[in-house]
Amino acid sequence: MRNKSRGVFAASLIPIIAAGLLLARIARQLKTGVFTAYDSFYVPDAVAGWVPTEKFLSVGWTIYGDPSGWNILLFPLGFLGVAAIGGALLAAAWIAVILENKGRRKTARVAKRAVWAAAILSLAFPIYAFVQPLPPKNAAVMKPVIQIDTGLEKAATLPSVGAGKLSLVTASSNDVSANVKAGGDEFKAAFPKVDGYVQADFADLKAPIDAYFSVATDVVVTGNELRDKHASTHLKSAEFPLVEVRIDEITTSKQISQKEIGIRAIAAVTLAGKVEKVEVQGTVKELTTEEVKHLKIAANGSVVLLQANLEVSIEGTPIDDGETFDSKVLPISISLAMAKSPT
Repeated sequence: MRNKSRGVFAASLIPIIAAGLLLARIARQLKTGVFTAYDSFYVPDAVAGWVPTEKFLSVGWTIYGDPSGWNILLFPLGFLGVAAIGGALLAAAWIAVILENKGRRKTARVAKRAVWAAAILSLAFPIYAFVQPLPPKNAAVMKPVIQIDTGLEKAATLPSVGAGKLSLVTASSNDVSANVKAGGDEFKAAFPKVDGYVQADFADLKAPIDAYFSVATDVVVTGNELRDKHASTHLKSAEFPLVEVRIDEITTSKQISQKEIGIRAIAAVTLAGKVEKVEVQGTVKELTTEEVKHLKIAANGSVVLLQANLEVSIEGTPIDDGETFDSKVLPISISLAMAKSPT
């Protein structure tokens, strides 16, 4: 009887197995190259180059708690918690054996059942971890900069797009984000509230253009809920609700293909009340019907994909407090789908 009762000690081995399974899940995670608590990534796309993910992707060490940035600390706590369960069960099993040896078999039986139930419950941690999807292959937390060859002449055209006004449309590839260095960390800051238009003649890029874009600063997505809440405060969104970009001339262009051109322009960027002239390099690509469907765009007529890179300085602006930002230059990446407005 005594040997049989001591079989309950085997239950304390289950949390050890659970801890080993957790380590195996982390080993799988490490092979993906994505080691952060971010809740979104960029993935390669055949049409847009890189697109933001649409769903939360739980990563190995962020499974304990909400995606608020404390997750990285919570994983080791969760791992220690599983180990603690094993220690507690070992002590509980010993108590159950003592109770049974003292003749308190009914109490001992209840204790042993509780020990086994808790042991089996500890397997829920690794089971939950393994059912979470891994980041897609080649996923990136920071959006890679797309290299653009803009040429030296104003020789490019998109005659099939022609003259008219292009307006923003919803697309899976839409993304306006900055690579930010602050607080000793580097992260992306995405701005989901964007508006704007382009009035131009793509059959004659030597003619003046009228392009305007506005980005709302009250909503910023960094992949960290706590940091999201502070981002709009650092940007002083109550006082400066918009970042504005205006372009009135394309300086150079290059014909990349019949449906795509590279462009370079000078933009006037208004950030926190300060206007700065910066160079913009980008591409404009007319999308095929299949590409429009691929990017989940609901629009008729000509649809183009505008992609651009620029750098904006925060130096001398009200948001430059000398402490928050580790770098005063913000690389900005833009990917926006635009459709020709009906005439």
